[in-house]
Formats: sequence, C-alpha cells, structure tokens
Amino acid sequence: MPPVSALDRRAILRLIATGAATLLASCGRPKEDIHPLANQPEGTLPGTVRRYATALPLAGYGRGVTGLVVDERPIKLEGLAAHPASLGSTDPFIEAAILDLYDPQRLRAPFGPTGPSNWSALAALFREQLAPTRGRGVAVLTGRVTSPTMLAQLAAARTALPEMRHVSWEPFDDDAPLAAARAAFGRPLLARPRLQDADVVLLLDADPLGPGPEQIAHARNWSDRRRKAPMHRLYSIEASPSLSGSMVDRRQAAGPRDLAAACHVLAAALGGGSGPLPTLPPQLERLVRDAARDLKAAHGRALVIAGERQPEAVHAFAAWANGVLAAPQDWIAPVSGDVSPHRGGLAALADDMHAGRIGALVVLDANPVYAAAPALGFKQAMARVPLTIAASRFGDETGAASQWRVPLSHFLEDWHDWRAPDGTASIAQPLVHPFFDTRTPAAILDLMIDPAARPGSFDAVRAQWTGLDDAAWRTAVASGVVPDSAAPLERVGTAGLVLPPIPPQTLTIDLRPSSQLYDGRFSTNAWAQECPDPITKEAWGSSARMHAGDMSRLGLKEGSLIRIDRGGSAILPVRAVSGQALGTVTLVTGYGREGTGQIADGLGASAWALGGNGTPRIAAQEGGSSVATTQPVFALEGELEKLFRFLLRRRRCLPSRRSPRCCPTRRPAAMRRRNTPWLSTPTCALDATPA
Repeated sequence: MPPVSALDRRAILRLIATGAATLLASCGRPKEDIHPLANQPEGTLPGTVRRYATALPLAGYGRGVTGLVVDERPIKLEGLAAHPASLGSTDPFIEAAILDLYDPQRLRAPFGPTGPSNWSALAALFREQLAPTRGRGVAVLTGRVTSPTMLAQLAAARTALPEMRHVSWEPFDDDAPLAAARAAFGRPLLARPRLQDADVVLLLDADPLGPGPEQIAHARNWSDRRRKAPMHRLYSIEASPSLSGSMVDRRQAAGPRDLAAACHVLAAALGGGSGPLPTLPPQLERLVRDAARDLKAAHGRALVIAGERQPEAVHAFAAWANGVLAAPQDWIAPVSGDVSPHRGGLAALADDMHAGRIGALVVLDANPVYAAAPALGFKQAMARVPLTIAASRFGDETGAASQWRVPLSHFLEDWHDWRAPDGTASIAQPLVHPFFDTRTPAAILDLMIDPAARPGSFDAVRAQWTGLDDAAWRTAVASGVVPDSAAPLERVGTAGLVLPPIPPQTLTIDLRPSSQLYDGRFSTNAWAQECPDPITKEAWGSSARMHAGDMSRLGLKEGSLIRIDRGGSAILPVRAVSGQALGTVTLVTGYGREGTGQIADGLGASAWALGGNGTPRIAAQEGGSSVATTQPVFALEGELEKLFRFLLRRRRCLPSRRSPRCCPTRRPAAMRRRNTPWLSTPTCALDATPA
C-alpha cells in the first residue's frame, strides 16, 4: 500500500490544526438573527460558551445538534436532546463535521474550464445555455432530498425549465425496502422498528447500531431497553462481524445462501411455507429454531429486521414475519421528495449521457464518478456531455471530471432545513458567517432559475415556513425542532409470505459503510481517518476481510496482497476476521480516493470499484502490506489461565453441563426466564491442573 502522503501522519495533523487556527481568526457572526437554546444576558463576557440548536445531514436526513460557540467561533458539536434522530448524543460523523468547517482543503471559489472564475460567470452561462432550452437535455443529480426548501427549489426549477430532469441517488440507498413495501402493501413505505419495545429481536444481516442516519437513535433505544428487566433477547445472522452482531446474545455467520435458507426454515417454524426445507449448517439451524421459539413466545413484542443491503425478497419476508408476530414496528411514507429507485434512475441517466441526449449536467453534493457502479462508466459518460457542473465542499472525483467546479457552503455557515428519518423537520441556523465565496445547493438551483438571483439562504428557508409566525419561528429555530412535523403513521394490511430464492454457494463481495468515513464523504477528514474501525481496529486504510478457511484455500496469509475483479478491480491486503462467513469477502467503503487532497488521495483501495454484479475473481499478488491498527492482538496470552487460578483459590467453578458435580446450585431465575444457556467449558475448573 502506498504511504499516506509525502508527509507523515503527525505532520498532516499539525498542518490541519494550523489551517483551522487561521480560519478561526476570520470567524464572524451570521448576518441574520440566530437564536440560542436559552436566553442569555446581554453583554456576555468574552470566553462565555453560547449554545445554539441546529442540524446536520447524513445521507439527506437531518440530525439535530447543539453548537457550542465561543467568541463567534463554533468549537464543539453535541447531540440535541429534543431531536428524535440524535436524542442528545453524537457519532463520529457529527464530531468530524466541526473539523470539516475549518479544513483548509475546502473549495473556496468557482473554478471554470479556463481556471479560477466567479458566480457571475456561471450565472451568465446559465442564462445563455439553459434558459433557451426550457430544460430539454438538462439533468440535475442530487443525493436524497428531504429539505422542504430544496424540494421547493426543485419544483420551481421544473416550472422555469419544464423539461428538466431531476435524479436522486445515494450510494447506500433504500431501493430494496421500498420495493418490498410496494409489493406487499401497494405503495412505497419505510419501516420504523421500535427497538425499545421489543423483547426478542432477530437481525437478518442488519446492523441498526452501525453507521447510518439512525445509528444514534437506534443505539439509544437499544440501550434504554437493555436497562429494563428482563433484558431483551437478540439473535443475529450476518456475513461479517458488525457493531450490532457484537452486542447480541447469539450470533451465527452466514453468507447469502445460508441466510436465504434460514428464512425458509424460519417461515416454516412461524407457520408459513410448505414443502421440503433446505439444509442448514447445524449451528445455524439451532439458532433459527431457538429464535423462532422465542419470537413466537414474545408475540406482540418480537421483531425481525432485514439489513438495508439485503435484496427485496428478504425485506418482503421480514414484512410478513413482523405481521405474523404483531411486531412493534410502524410504517411511514418516505420523507424524501423522490421515491423512484436510486440505482435505476442513475443508470437511466448514464445511458442518456452516453447516447448524447444530455446537454447539461449539474451535480449537487453527490459523487457518482467515485461511488457509482463501474458498469455505468459515469466518468466516460460525463465526457460526452457539453456542459458539466459539480458542486461540492471538497475536491472529489466528480469535480475533477467536470468543466465547472463550484464550492458549497458548510452546513454550519448557512440556513438549511431537513427532515429526520421519522419526518421531523429541523430548521438549521448558521453558527458562523461563511468563510469563502460559497453557496448552498438551493441557492445554485435559484441561480439556474434566475441568473440575476442573489444568494440569500435565510429568505429561501423562511419562505417555506410561512405557517410559523415570528414567535413560532423563533421557538422552532431555538429548539431545533419544528413541533408536530413528524410523518403520520400509515395503516397497512397483512403482507403475504415471500420466500427469498436460495442463491448458489459462490464467492460473494459484501460492501459495507465505514464507521469513520461512511461512503467516502468524510475521507478528507484527518481525524476521521485516525479513528480506528470498531471491528478490526484499522486506521488510515482497510483490508479485505475473509474467513481463515478461504485464505488457506487461496494460499494467502495475513497481509498478503490480493486483486479482486468484479466490474472494476481493487488491490488491497487481506485480513482473517473471526466470525466471518465462509465464502464472503467484506470491504468497507471510503478509501481509494483521487483528487481530494493530501489526506485521502492514494490511501487504500476503493470498494466501490467492485460495486457490480456477478461472481468476483480473486488472485494473489506479489508482496504484502499491512494497514495501521491500534490493536494488533485481540487475545492476551495467559489471561484465561489466570482466571482459572483465581477461581481455584476461592474453590469456585464455572457452570458446565459436562461437570454437574461442580455446579450444585440451580441456574439463576433471570437466566431461566431468558432461556440463557450456561457457560460451557471443555473441563470443569476444579479439574484443571493448577500452575
């Protein structure tokens, strides 16, 4: 693996700190009135911390935060207790956002085909090339849009440019759950599991505690339920170890074939399905049988959750199972403005670009050149579009392939609004005046509609909330939440049983979001790169995670370089991970960047290069490499022997079915209620030979 850069890690972090200090000196108060969380006296002394409620997006969904401001400088972000998506806590992505604000790598001004430019030149370009077309051949590509202001601007753009096309696309999309709900209930819906109300939970390759827009809320709800007695019972079937899988009571590694077969066996145990059942590995079969027994016993408080990356049929099966179990789960209509499939929309756009049917492409805060499936050839398609404009906060692959690269404001520099995954709206006030000549995505759309428009994020946001009078507006801004704005619950019928087809047992690629970099949008942040992966403890890069048996079959050892081909190709070191499913190779996204700056460029390999379909090919490469890790050893030699000696001195033993004479007492009542098995040991502790 190439070095991080010509500078070492410590030098990079020092440079980032120096750039942040330079920007701190230029901080200023926003032009419009902003409202603190609590009334604070006039004449506040220098150095006093003022708290403001605001919000930050992740994958298009808003999450409430509290900004700590000292002398007009935002210095810290904390969770907003009143917001349903943060509940007073944060995750690495919120913590990293304050560092992105002061990052000297940010784009500072528009850059055109001939070099540095300005917004007036871009406005003139819009006037000359877009207005006469009435939007014919014009496409706008965004991420998921939940902002009422942004949705209104898109509607206004369609009015001014009637033939304009808008495509929403997220690398980690919700196409499969929406399609499953459409097939089951006749309309696209999103499930809202209530973990705090569930006594038994079965995770089908789901990671509700892992990285994503609802990580904080799920973690808080899970921990709240964990504190109640009796504790809930969790089962997990997954291909690769995850944060959720590490917290469950029982877990079994299983690839796509075994997981689909487990759905068939579970359906039969719950009273559905007919015909012969597929064969499962013994350990997986025991888990499925025990999970089915506990799920039925906890009717009304039992829940089955399918992972977002699972195919439509697995989500449809989970919808049926939850209906049978009367699960604590709600359904809401999608809060985003566009419910069309993300992947299908991007594929259709790429086809039109290749065919020359797109004359102008405007990409707002998305990076398809990096994260789209290689089969789309999005970079080559952009070369066939006469006018390409990419708006982002940092340099990226899509910006490098565009004729125009324009800077977006940081989320803490301008007014915004977003909806949380449950539909709750937040009005995000700025904490600081913009450092550079930047604009919001809504302001860029406004420039497309009216080239003479002046930037004004406050007016655009305030116009969407005319139902709030001045007092209600101040309350909503100061509290960080618009009252009674959550999406209404949808009544649904009974979903029919859908059994997922059982795929053949082949080698599969499992792409997962990074706990530090997500899909790559935080890869320019040195602090995020420094954070270790919670499973492998790797930092500043990532290995391919494989089962030790697969590595032995391919003649690989820890740190060996491999080349994986599927659509694209990636060369990276391999790592044996305990708990990995046989036949599954797991890669986390966010690495292998180009054109982003010294921090991320050339660091690791891009997992998105393998985002196609088909069976991957793996070949060993010469040499080897290793990724920096904060914990190279996961087991301390001799610790188990010390524990046994400690127990022997006190004449105690571990419970064991094999040595009942050492366990005269009955199993505790709490364990009997939860049906928790006793700890099994090869031999009784009293039979061990003291050292």
